[in-house]
Amino acid sequence: MSNDDPLLSRLATRALDFVHDGTVVGLGTGRAATAFVHALGEQVANGLRVKGVPTSQATAAAARRLGIPLVGLGDVDVIDVTVDGADEVDPELNLIKGYGGAMVAEKIVAAASRTEVILVGSEKLVPVLGRRGILPVEVLPFAVAFCQRRLAALGSRPTVRLNGNSPFVSDSGNYILDCGIEPITAPQELEHAIRDIPGVVGTGLFLGIADVVLVGDADGVLEIHGREPLSGRDAILSFLTATRSSLAATLAQPYIRHHTSSIRIEVHSHDEARAVSYFLAITERGPDHWGRYRDRLARVGERWLLQHRLVRPDGHGAQSWRATRPAPS
Repeated sequence: MSNDDPLLSRLATRALDFVHDGTVVGLGTGRAATAFVHALGEQVANGLRVKGVPTSQATAAAARRLGIPLVGLGDVDVIDVTVDGADEVDPELNLIKGYGGAMVAEKIVAAASRTEVILVGSEKLVPVLGRRGILPVEVLPFAVAFCQRRLAALGSRPTVRLNGNSPFVSDSGNYILDCGIEPITAPQELEHAIRDIPGVVGTGLFLGIADVVLVGDADGVLEIHGREPLSGRDAILSFLTATRSSLAATLAQPYIRHHTSSIRIEVHSHDEARAVSYFLAITERGPDHWGRYRDRLARVGERWLLQHRLVRPDGHGAQSWRATRPAPS
């Protein structure tokens, strides 16, 4: 990957805001992470002093070429910030990683970091993990056949990742099983079930690890923060804004439910998402602004019945916003 990709270049430049003189930086693996390594290398050439902790041999080689000083994980007490990419990001900032084959090292470096910053294009945002249909699992070569049988028993379709005609071998000397999956309804339970299989080294599920996700699209870069659940209007607007460039794919599903500690939204169509966002604007600014947004709602399609009510999805009170088209009178 080069810095010729403008979207990744914008993300990488924005990620530099998390790096300061003297920072210990974890360096991820993959296209987005490589874009960041290039951007960081330019700053190092201009005098920025950092230490990099690479997550793969490929990243280490790129960093050395760019003059970034490298240290091992055992050489530092803590990593200040790690910048990496992801293959999928759900509304709770849980991730699937590992398409690049470095997920175990990436997870270790992430765990050693104060802040984990993830760079993605908006096409990587999904309503539920598993939408792209693959979950990588790293296994010991000795146990590959056994792990395949156990993973199949969990309902996945594992195949050995190849490099040409031979198995792909990770930097740690392990094989990767790419598990065909359906959307994951209980990621934590699946993570535990897979990790309980003897011979499994790690999975591509990164749950509760990301602190910040930078989402890039043609309009710029959106910064989404995790670990501090958003509430009310902010949670909805963050999700709707993050998916604005991938609504066609994201909202093609029959429904999306986005749960946080205090919010639930249901979106049934592209138009409904727009109706919800306009409704939130009315809710925020008060009923006096209804006329301002009424015409926008009319352009969405006929009229919309906008509801604001309390619901109890899990036995707890929560705010719920719905936008529904009234039945013909």
